[in-house]
Amino acid sequence: MAFPIDPASHGSLEQFLIQDPFNLRKQILPVLTVDKDNGFLTGLGTAFLVDPFGTFVTAVLKDHFETPELRETAVATVLFGMGLGFGTVGLSSKYFAPIREAMSWRKAVPEPPVLIGAPQSPRIVADVMRFHVDASAVPGPQSAPPLPVRLSGRRPEVADRVLAIGYPELTCLKHDEPDKTMRFTERMYGAVGTITGLLPQGRGLSYPWPLIEVEAHWRSGMSGGPVFNELGEVIGLVSFSLEPDGDLPGVGYATDLADVQLHRLAPGIDPSNPGSALGFGVLRSAPWHLAGIFPDEAQAEAFRHDLGESYEVRFGSHRIGSDDFMSSS
Repeated sequence: MAFPIDPASHGSLEQFLIQDPFNLRKQILPVLTVDKDNGFLTGLGTAFLVDPFGTFVTAVLKDHFETPELRETAVATVLFGMGLGFGTVGLSSKYFAPIREAMSWRKAVPEPPVLIGAPQSPRIVADVMRFHVDASAVPGPQSAPPLPVRLSGRRPEVADRVLAIGYPELTCLKHDEPDKTMRFTERMYGAVGTITGLLPQGRGLSYPWPLIEVEAHWRSGMSGGPVFNELGEVIGLVSFSLEPDGDLPGVGYATDLADVQLHRLAPGIDPSNPGSALGFGVLRSAPWHLAGIFPDEAQAEAFRHDLGESYEVRFGSHRIGSDDFMSSS
């Protein structure tokens, strides 16, 4: 494998437009909020699919879900792709899928007290959030294979090239014309960079989770997006970045997904096999038939019940895109 998109065919490696409405655009989605009163859109960043059970991860929903005032006034959503469009096209509300079942992957540990007897405040050690969406109203087939996530084996090294993908132009423009037309811009971009450091203890008290430091220009809307190695595997999630300053290049910081043990937050990921998923398979041994795979045993048993006694339920690892299934002992 290689990067999931060929940067060489897109011009500048620092920041290039990705026009891929049918593949990556279903696996990597923009995250935004919709104002409940006026429908105004606010872009937050990027999320990506990590298992076949509809689990997405991001780094941009913390404030929304931890601030009651924000949840009362706006709905957090993802925007599914609408395929090809030419010129100015209408933006149907059907392509917005509200976010549900959000869960943060952040442990709190006490900071050293400044004064003896001073209260200890928690600090964040892993800025990753998982969620699912309600896509029942989204038209057309929206299913897509998850991105392959590497959580073991070959680790990132200094001087490795990586590719981050996200939505740095996620904006909504409200014009002053009489009709108050809102124009929404969302373009997927890639940015290639070089790893310059591995920071297992993070970067200071503000960013204490394991980080991969990359010389790259990652604009703010790319936060939450995937970071790929040159095998096409996701090794990180865009956390934050520093803009280029004069002759100094930009610096991006990605959460190291192996070190934060992402599979504990998203148990459908097989940590040993990128491109595989852990789940309950419904299968028949002779002749072989893998009828389906499910995140929990109850769903698998209900599905098996309708197929007959020749099928059974086993827990194991499924190679996505194939009928391969390896049962766990």
